[in-house]
Amino acid sequence: MTRFVGLALISLLGLTTAGCASYRPKDPPEVRNLPNSRLFGEFSVGAEVPRDDVEVRTYFDRDLLSCGVLPVHVYLRSTDDEADYEIDPRTVHLSYADGTELRQISARDAYERCRFSHFRALPGYLFIFPIFISHPVIAGANGRMEEDFIKKQLRSQRLIRKTDPAREGVVGVLYFAAPDSDDDLDVDKVLNGGSLSMDVVRYQTDTPDPAQTLRILFSN
Repeated sequence: MTRFVGLALISLLGLTTAGCASYRPKDPPEVRNLPNSRLFGEFSVGAEVPRDDVEVRTYFDRDLLSCGVLPVHVYLRSTDDEADYEIDPRTVHLSYADGTELRQISARDAYERCRFSHFRALPGYLFIFPIFISHPVIAGANGRMEEDFIKKQLRSQRLIRKTDPAREGVVGVLYFAAPDSDDDLDVDKVLNGGSLSMDVVRYQTDTPDPAQTLRILFSN
């Protein structure tokens, strides 16, 4: 009887843990006019930095900030009928007010920081049964999370003149971590005087114009 009760309690623990490991992808925001935006001709770029975990959870079913990941939404739009505009996410830089640059990380790196764990801190032999129960749930949640992070990541874009995607706009996420692996992420240092910069290349012919660097300053 005692053994049965013990197994029942362990099973309940496993199911409870599995219930905590869930992830439901959320729709990205629509492209909109932002106070944090810059114009280059008829091309506009905007950026949105979440202030806290509540804002993060508007578009992610996970508190990325507690994982040391800062997701920044980048908005792109062109109304230029005479030129194309191209951006490469590798040229995007996010900095604190003092100029210290945060590290841009890939969607997979962001996922690895935020994925759900299988009782890593506890002796495995104590939880063989609950792990057997919870593993499919945790694996499923992690799979949906990884797919969502990758799907939302901003990729290289060329906004073509006179096309709907250019006029309706493009939105994607770039993921950032603290400047040093030993440092804590400080969102306030971004929102209070920090900046985001990116290079934009304009194509009026097959030969590109010199790249222009657009810089967005944040003020909380």
